[in-house]
Amino acid sequence: MVLGRACPLAGAVKCLTTGARKGEFVSALRLRSGIFAHLASNDATFPLRKRLSTSREFARVFADPQRSSDQFFTVLACKGESTVPRLGLTISRRVAKRAVDRNRLKRIAREAFRQQRGLPPVDFVVMAKVGAALAAKVVLNTSLNGHFASLTRRIDARKDG
Repeated sequence: MVLGRACPLAGAVKCLTTGARKGEFVSALRLRSGIFAHLASNDATFPLRKRLSTSREFARVFADPQRSSDQFFTVLACKGESTVPRLGLTISRRVAKRAVDRNRLKRIAREAFRQQRGLPPVDFVVMAKVGAALAAKVVLNTSLNGHFASLTRRIDARKDG
């Protein structure tokens, strides 16, 4: 009897040593060849220090936000208490009935946020709207990039003025 997960890849190794998620397996050959080298880099992660997690942190953003909105998302932002930009997600069941759709929207929002370079220490809260679950990834990504850029400009202008 074999306990644990079976891996069809010959010479599979746990990626826990490379920074991949628990339970992921990658062949040692692929790991050495660099195909999965991005798993070991910190650029491909979304660390806890870049997340809004407590209701107090969300409430602070909801209390006095800069707002940017379109047909897919409403994004709120306010000057953060941290030294890094942080992201909070609120994707309700009313917006996407299926959990797989809500999780897809969250992944897209996290990836769009992670791809941003040079964001000031601002707390963002992304709220999806009803049409977002049916939209293509490229459209959602473009929408979020626009929101982040717009809100960053507004917060910087408020800080300078």
